[in-house]
Amino acid sequence: MRLMLGIVIFLITAARAAAVEPVASVPYRIDYDGWYTIDVNVNGQGPYHFIIDTGATLTAVFESITASQPLFDAVGPDLRILGLSGAQYLPPVTIGDIDIGGLEFTDHVGVVIPDWDGVENMPHGVLGLDFLSAYTVYFNAPAGRIEFYAPDNPPTDKLTDMGRTRLELNRFTRRNDGLYAVTATIDRRRIPFILDLGAAGTIINYNAMRRLLGGIYIDAPRGSAASTGSKIRDIFGDQSIARSIRITSIRMGGARWGRRILVVYNAGIFNELGLYSRPYGLMGADMFRDRSFILDFAGERLYLSGPVIESS
Repeated sequence: MRLMLGIVIFLITAARAAAVEPVASVPYRIDYDGWYTIDVNVNGQGPYHFIIDTGATLTAVFESITASQPLFDAVGPDLRILGLSGAQYLPPVTIGDIDIGGLEFTDHVGVVIPDWDGVENMPHGVLGLDFLSAYTVYFNAPAGRIEFYAPDNPPTDKLTDMGRTRLELNRFTRRNDGLYAVTATIDRRRIPFILDLGAAGTIINYNAMRRLLGGIYIDAPRGSAASTGSKIRDIFGDQSIARSIRITSIRMGGARWGRRILVVYNAGIFNELGLYSRPYGLMGADMFRDRSFILDFAGERLYLSGPVIESS
């Protein structure tokens, strides 16, 4: 009897650990201002360079893409798209069929974002949550690839050596389709963040910094030893100079980061989402570049490995 029970347990464990094949796999690179970027075909043309943006609810293209193919207006009200500076409302456009490694996003209606002023080398589009959240997405850092899995068949074999944390869908002011939030412990204080791979750097608002400093914040003159200026850009090309601070450690889901630099900026998006008076942040791509991670949107979990490649 014990032998049979042992065999059953072994078979169950082996089945759980069996490798799960992705439905698509594409190489990524860290490009432009530090974003995860992949090649995408639009209406059979390309490749075009798209930013992976978990802080965007809507997949969109930049104006430059219209030089190679015409896009036509769609019927309907203006669509809301978020950037660091807040929300913009743009007319709907029929972008058409978007292909990512064989995964097709057909008859897509999105928006055209104006090109950035004075920038020649720039991306062609933004891949948002309307596409990404339909899959479980594995960022395989050693291989430099993004693997897409069916939401009901996640890569359980990859989770053995990963920590995990809650990936919570939050609608905030209920004026959007929802963004995903995580909570991190920074120098022993818990701070909630929007998971925003469309932010090249990690940003906290002033109230988050007050929490980190025990409720006391002295606005030191720019250029002092306590703070330096950092330039940040959003998808609309808006650029701002913001303060930055060094923190000792960040912990999240069993993962740990040592000394890091955070940008302190009361970005318009915090006000847009009703977060202006709350300690909050945007957790950007800089936190993930040296490690593998899995976005399990259906299960509302973020899985993280330790560092697996040398941080640039």
